[in-house]
Amino acid sequence: MMGGCKMITSNQVMDIASTAIKNNKYHDKPGDIVVDRKKEEYQVTFVFIVPDDDNKWADYTIELLIDAMSGKVLKMEDKGILAISKRIFPDARWKSFISGRRAYDVSLNAIKGYENYDITGRLTIELKQDVYHVTFPLIMSGDGGSRSADYAKQIWVDAQTGKVLKIRAAS
Repeated sequence: MMGGCKMITSNQVMDIASTAIKNNKYHDKPGDIVVDRKKEEYQVTFVFIVPDDDNKWADYTIELLIDAMSGKVLKMEDKGILAISKRIFPDARWKSFISGRRAYDVSLNAIKGYENYDITGRLTIELKQDVYHVTFPLIMSGDGGSRSADYAKQIWVDAQTGKVLKIRAAS
């Protein structure tokens, strides 16, 4: 908590950011999402995989800055195509992949009732080949002396079917 007000959660930020970009033509395309708290703001980065002018695949980026207390979108920057995608897909099936947002929703549902993770920490949705890795952050203990997992929960979601393939939990 900051200044007596309650900070919004990464899940709320995901909803706010998704709503803010809903009019973008790529909002439901496959790709990565990162929600990262930077002190009193969250930075949200969407990287969609889209065709470019040369019939190659490109990374189309939208970045948002969201106030961590009020949830107000402070800045939204449509950066457009920044680079040719370095991703290699096994075949054309990826055109029917679900969005990163959909993979996130599937993951939230899969861990319902077992939400033991840092609700204001870094949340990532990363498309690796044809599997989304949705990573929920570990609650950091104050000791800092022992080695621990990099995440609290990581859910692998099939990018074509939206089915949960694996649920990994820190122990």
